[in-house]
Amino acid sequence: GAVLVTFCLLTNGRTQVERAQRNEGNYISLSEYDQVALGMSYDQVAEILGDSGELQSQVEENGTEFSSYLWRGRAGARIQISFMNNAVTSKTQYGLS
Repeated sequence: GAVLVTFCLLTNGRTQVERAQRNEGNYISLSEYDQVALGMSYDQVAEILGDSGELQSQVEENGTEFSSYLWRGRAGARIQISFMNNAVTSKTQYGLS
């Protein structure tokens, strides 16, 4: 249980750093946002959006992990995606075209 979760988080951290370095200066688009579906994993979302995003919050409660990430676009546009146990539960976008 806990050891596996910790290992996944550490692995995810390395992946996020590598992806952020690879895609520096990338901007998200509405078409990429539309490809993100409920139930997708964080890694699937990050691959679609071309960036690791910014972790906004992460909480573990009774063995369930909740996290929220923000991706930024041009001119203040952004995507907010929430995950439960590494699966998309909601997504919102502001200002994408």
